[in-house]
Amino acid sequence: MGVSRHISAGSGADKALSHLPKTFMKTPVLLVSLALALGACTLAGARRQSVDLISSEAAPAAAGAVSRFRAASGLGPVMPDETLNAAARQQARAMAEKDVLSHDAAGSFWSRMNGTGQRFTHGAENIAMGQRSLDEVMDDWRRSAEHRRNMLQNPASHIGFAHARAGGRDYWVLVVGGTAPRGPQLGL
Repeated sequence: MGVSRHISAGSGADKALSHLPKTFMKTPVLLVSLALALGACTLAGARRQSVDLISSEAAPAAAGAVSRFRAASGLGPVMPDETLNAAARQQARAMAEKDVLSHDAAGSFWSRMNGTGQRFTHGAENIAMGQRSLDEVMDDWRRSAEHRRNMLQNPASHIGFAHARAGGRDYWVLVVGGTAPRGPQLGL
């Protein structure tokens, strides 16, 4: 199908603007379109959905799964930690409310870690969205190089874990924390 143009005899304003470049004439349309798009993004980001579930009930099972995974690489186990569970729940709730997969949904990772009151020298976070079970999310994390690295972090001694559900979607957070002695570290 071809493109057709229609020229009409417009008002005096049309004739007065006829000397302007065509790109300038399109600018108002582009600006309005941009304003509408930005407004939609702002409203979408501001919209919150209600959270149906927020839990760290599976933290012992997650610690067991991570510990078995670490043992296969010759690393020590991790234990669930209630303050890290609280940090994981905070992150999972924020992701679920905002319907986003973002490490910054509840603030930066280290600001949340420092907010626990514990001083970890090492930390990492795995997040996920959409998996329907602990087994499924753990399998996905084991298959991802970055997530594997986080679970195999050394020295890691504690984890926090949370699962949230909102809008029919599941959100998962695993926080890994550890401490190392101060001073020169071999292999770091």
